[in-house]
Amino acid sequence: MSLFDLSNRVMKFGENLTGNQIFTWDGYDYACIPGAADNERDIVTWGGTLRIADLILKVRTNVFADGVYPKSQMALTFNNVRYRIALVEQDVLKTMLKLKLVSDTRM
Repeated sequence: MSLFDLSNRVMKFGENLTGNQIFTWDGYDYACIPGAADNERDIVTWGGTLRIADLILKVRTNVFADGVYPKSQMALTFNNVRYRIALVEQDVLKTMLKLKLVSDTRM
């Protein structure tokens, strides 16, 4: 089994453990693993503290059938709350995206 396949299996297991939660982006639903942004929420700058994330969603790249991924500044809905994507990070194996989200109420 390749590292890519193993990573996907681990992500699917995580999706099951968190209750198979989904987010909606561009009119489609996608499975994800939600997580608190506590450890990656703020950036301290000379001018003060800048909040970059209220919520982090981890999503497998292979759920995007067309290979088109969400990008920064796009919007999505999770648990009936609209978020703006502040930052998108991809893992080294290219199996997962980490979407750092900011609540639409703070935009």
